[in-house]
Amino acid sequence: MVGTNKGETMNTKEEEEETKKTIDELRKVIARYKTELEYYTKHCAIVWLPEDVEESARQCNLQRPSLADCYDILKMMESNWDAGVGVSWDTLHFWCHEILTNMPDDYYEKLKDDDWGDHPLNNREVVYFDEE
Repeated sequence: MVGTNKGETMNTKEEEEETKKTIDELRKVIARYKTELEYYTKHCAIVWLPEDVEESARQCNLQRPSLADCYDILKMMESNWDAGVGVSWDTLHFWCHEILTNMPDDYYEKLKDDDWGDHPLNNREVVYFDEE
């Protein structure tokens, strides 16, 4: 920033260009979110979250799932859903049982630190299995 006669500051040309670039990027993000919002206001979408998987596991008296388990369960539920049956707490309970009760014996030995940033479930570990 460059000082002015009145003690005020003025942006340099580089700072102004950087600010314009940031504003352009934000406008693109806003436009994308507006498009997504329009889509979801015109369609019916039910969203299941990792917290729902945790609740389902608790209700089924299963071990507390890791964040990776939650995403695996949600992915299995989404990729195997039946439009005639739909997705409900019953289907979530089914997939929790399928995935959480069929874990390998050395499951906990293969845990590593997760990399999910500020996610609420971040205080837990994620399973990484070596692909051979």
